[in-house]
Amino acid sequence: MFTDISEQKEAEEALRDRERTLRLVMNTIPALVAYIGPDFRYLRVNKGYEDWFRRPAGEIEAGTSARYSGQSLGACQAVHGGGDGRQRDQVRTVDALYGYRAAMGADDLCPDYDEEGNVSGSWHT
Repeated sequence: MFTDISEQKEAEEALRDRERTLRLVMNTIPALVAYIGPDFRYLRVNKGYEDWFRRPAGEIEAGTSARYSGQSLGACQAVHGGGDGRQRDQVRTVDALYGYRAAMGADDLCPDYDEEGNVSGSWHT
């Protein structure tokens, strides 16, 4: 007996294509771009983060936003609803000290919602 898994394989390939496209777009943007999960850990960073912090993406993605972005953790908590998962603001701009190098910058936070309207993460640029 055989099971036809062609649809599953096509779906997996489509997902890989979307991941490659997202990575290409993120790395093309000449700014720091990250996606932070509900636990305030980096789930995805672009090449700008690697260059700025002089760390590989895998190492940054193992850390929290507080470790690398300082003050933006409080803003991230506000966007994420202070822990209750509910959105507070559409987009926030905060001043953030970017870790290892002395520079200040604006950090735009844009919440990402799940099907129930809860914040499941946020994009940071």
